[in-house]
Amino acid sequence: MSGTTAGTSFNVAGVYGEATGSSGTVVGVHGKATNDPLGTGVAGLGNAVGGYFQAGGKGVHGVSTSDSGFGGVFSNTAGGMVLKAEGNVVQDRGSGGFVKAMALIDPHQPAGSNPAGSNIVHCYNSQATGSAVSTPPCGFSYTEVVLGGYNIDFGFKVDDRFISVIPFEDGGTIGANITYFPSANFVQMATFYPTEVWFDKYAQPTRAKFFIMVY
Repeated sequence: MSGTTAGTSFNVAGVYGEATGSSGTVVGVHGKATNDPLGTGVAGLGNAVGGYFQAGGKGVHGVSTSDSGFGGVFSNTAGGMVLKAEGNVVQDRGSGGFVKAMALIDPHQPAGSNPAGSNIVHCYNSQATGSAVSTPPCGFSYTEVVLGGYNIDFGFKVDDRFISVIPFEDGGTIGANITYFPSANFVQMATFYPTEVWFDKYAQPTRAKFFIMVY
């Protein structure tokens, strides 16, 4: 089947398919190539846009049935950008590759000094929805349990994820480490002066601003 149009308006199409069913797997246009593995079921070519999809749910849903396949592959043969996301990016909590959560936390900031009433200055929560994704406190909570010791509740399971902490210099070089996970959603961490000994054994704890990221 082929179709041609000379129309210039957006909704004029050379090939048009519409499905009006209200249940089951309803498809307006279905393309299938049987000469695997080289066939292409549907191809779109354009000077500006090769394919345009719009939906109330998912604009595009790619699925691979092979453990060595890909749900989606993007390339740029001219050497330019491959992928542009005009908005936040989310990934399943248990999968790897994208950041799950980020926060800038300032223990020096008085409680209530930002609109969220916490020390969480900036944040991103890929597991949240709506304004909570990037509006402090982003569904997170922060507590200073001792000087330089903090509990951070991310609101979702993080004890099986990769955690990165980057402290700011604050009156000297600052060290930071993850102490342990008090529960599945919590990270306990500490900031300290690594070159100053406290009680003849421990690095001296101190408050310091820091970034924390969950991958």
